[in-house]
Amino acid sequence: MAASWESLAGLGTVRAVDSDADALPSFLAAVAARVCGSDADVSAQFATRAGAPYLGKLEAAASRALQLAVAKGMSEPETVAWCRDQGVDAATAAALASAVQTHRAELLRAAGRRASTIASGVLEDFDWSLRLVLASSTRAEMTEPVVVLTLTVRAGADDSPAEHIVELSRSDLEALVSDFDAIDRVLAKFAPITAAKA
Repeated sequence: MAASWESLAGLGTVRAVDSDADALPSFLAAVAARVCGSDADVSAQFATRAGAPYLGKLEAAASRALQLAVAKGMSEPETVAWCRDQGVDAATAAALASAVQTHRAELLRAAGRRASTIASGVLEDFDWSLRLVLASSTRAEMTEPVVVLTLTVRAGADDSPAEHIVELSRSDLEALVSDFDAIDRVLAKFAPITAAKA
């Protein structure tokens, strides 16, 4: 997955405009709790404290960053290095990396719950788009393609459909297509058995 969110570097504003040194770690902890299923409105909780007019975008960026770092199995130094490549200042990168390490177990459990919801649900619709994103904050001419896949899944007949958004880099997309090809080959082996029973 690629980092296509421009707000990630803005996380420093949560720290910069609040005299409380714990403002950013508290914000990231609240975002992690939200990712893990908390109903708390992070933007409302921190809007008066941090005063950032685009706190919702920062919450979304932090949420994706936390999930990406956990999904990729990034260590704390790898998370810091990745954040710095996105133009995030050192103190903010360190706070994000620390939040990843602190909340890794619950973020992994939440990812498992989301995956099981998708796996047990019925795909009702999907959409995709292709975006070009900056691969580096220092070299504006370097872009990389990202496929954004939106899956609309209904967990049960009485449930409302839920959207699941996945960002895939070229290598992630190639791996996904390869996995689908492998699944298709396995299913093809069962086709003669199913046809014979009919």
